Amino acid sequence: MQKHLIILIIYMVCVAGCAKSWPIEEQQRFLEDCQENQGAEIVCECILDCLEQSYKNYNLVLDNLEKSEISKSLEQCISSCQE
Repeated sequence: MQKHLIILIIYMVCVAGCAKSWPIEEQQRFLEDCQENQGAEIVCECILDCLEQSYKNYNLVLDNLEKSEISKSLEQCISSCQE
């Protein structure tokens, strides 16, 4: 029983530590910005998922977009959102 509990705790720590997600306020700010720029809600949500995997927060996204530094994997993820 104790072995199962330890495995469960390790699993939960790994899942929580590996999950990449921005704070709700940043997610909402991105979605609002995206939709204000004529983005469809479903496409904006898909792009948000891609960005959350690549960047720690929305400010980093804005900084990198201004510098035009977007990784190939992020480009591929975003292009699949628009299909």
